[in-house]
Amino acid sequence: MPLRVIFTPDASASLDSIAEYIALDSTSAARDFVLTIQARCAALSDFPQLGRVYNHSYRVLVEGKYLIFYRVSKAAAEQKVTIVLVAHGARDFRSVLE
Repeated sequence: MPLRVIFTPDASASLDSIAEYIALDSTSAARDFVLTIQARCAALSDFPQLGRVYNHSYRVLVEGKYLIFYRVSKAAAEQKVTIVLVAHGARDFRSVLE
């Protein structure tokens, strides 16, 4: 059974911020970036273990220069994948995740 994929408000804001930055150079590249990230996240619905384990609390999926941090919950009440953060690999994401 596919899991539900949700974005936290912080993850949505970080994705929007990255897209706005990319759009300064190219709106089509920004749109393509968002669609690519959304497609990668949607794949987690069927393959939640796709990313590698990060810091025992998260899994991380790499898309180009960007990292998608997420958690998988398989509790009987609600099975879901929660996207926690989308960040450029050069960003200090450790402080955000702690």
